[in-house]
Amino acid sequence: MGSIFPYENAKGEKHYRIVFRDAEHKQTSKRGFKDLKSAKLALGRIENAVHDGSYVGHQRGMKL
Repeated sequence: MGSIFPYENAKGEKHYRIVFRDAEHKQTSKRGFKDLKSAKLALGRIENAVHDGSYVGHQRGMKL
């Protein structure tokens, strides 16, 4: 289960950050979502990918 947190960027605009645990149980976050709806959709997609084993984190995705 992940969480969504609001924050303000340098321009003072409200954005959202999602925090979740990846398949290796490490806390990970992604930020820059402009509205709550897009943050919720992204979090749902990531959680489903983690549960079915298809999630590849950015660190693992860069290794060849």
